[in-house]
Amino acid sequence: MSAILRRQAKRWQALEKTVGLPDELYEALASGRPKAYERRVIRNLAKKSIIISDIGEIRPYEEFSKDWNYDRSVFGHTDKCELCGHAPIVENCVLTDEKGQEILIGNTCVHRYIEIRHPDTGEVLNDEEKAKFLKENMTEAKAEYGRQEFAQAYPTALQDLKRFERMMHSRKPLKRLHKTVVNRLVKYGYLGPKTRRQWDEFMLDSDKEYNAYNAYKNQQAVEARARAERNHERASNFAQQIAKNRNTWATEADEFIQIGTDMEDDLNDWERAMVGRVQAKIRTNGVDALRGGFLRFREELIARHMMKNGLDIPLPPVAQKLRTALQAGVLNEWEQEFVKSIMGRLANGRSLSAGQQTVVDKILKKVKA
Repeated sequence: MSAILRRQAKRWQALEKTVGLPDELYEALASGRPKAYERRVIRNLAKKSIIISDIGEIRPYEEFSKDWNYDRSVFGHTDKCELCGHAPIVENCVLTDEKGQEILIGNTCVHRYIEIRHPDTGEVLNDEEKAKFLKENMTEAKAEYGRQEFAQAYPTALQDLKRFERMMHSRKPLKRLHKTVVNRLVKYGYLGPKTRRQWDEFMLDSDKEYNAYNAYKNQQAVEARARAERNHERASNFAQQIAKNRNTWATEADEFIQIGTDMEDDLNDWERAMVGRVQAKIRTNGVDALRGGFLRFREELIARHMMKNGLDIPLPPVAQKLRTALQAGVLNEWEQEFVKSIMGRLANGRSLSAGQQTVVDKILKKVKA
């Protein structure tokens, strides 16, 4: 390169780095493009790029545009696209050059005007591959934005979830929200639109609801304590009553077994065994718990005991006749035992079985004869 060209190149480069090149130069680079939109893209990218070569030549768009490489996708910014000037944009891409400069441009402009190479193979992606590549990266960028935005809005979300857990689990809608929020944060690190709206609404009054919940739980604890004290008192009274009852039942059982002892000579083997069974039931549950044959046997044995000891108790006519026959000594041993065994039954106003009535009729006939 001649000395003149070298000096010219240095002047161009110095001008490019300081005050910038003439607007007419950028217009010239974009000339020949049919659409104003494309011309604006070329002008804006040229102002960010190095368009003067080392030998002082002006580099065309097809050359300097390749200086810029796709670096990453970002979401959520509202900056102006540095290529087309559209604003605001939320789906952005960051381009870098070999000197480490960065420019932020819209996702659409990257697809239209920037060459992208496969990160692994280095091959240039076609339009379809480029669209898929940008879509996948923008999806991840949106997720990252969601995570960062949620972390900034709710830096204590996990602590809040732990703090409000019992309260939220006490109500079905809040329990579902708590579970959904936990699962979303574990899986994605941020909330989807619907869940985020529900969470925002909940957090507006969360402290108020939490305080009301704690007041309610405290009141419940007071009432539970009062119930426990009442139950303790009832249990103590019940234990005392049981002890008292057992003493009474033991006395009743001892009294009955003594009656059985007094009547031992007048009882057959079955009756002696029955005395033991009845007194066992009395000792366990008291006289008032006796039912059926056990109750009848006790009442009949007591009636027989009173009669044996000379107490005058009301008797039906047939029982009076049988007692007279027993006292007269006209009955044999079996008949005597039989009459003794049914006297208690008759004294309590109970009827005889058909077989017993037949024997009684024979005894009365024998006495009358």
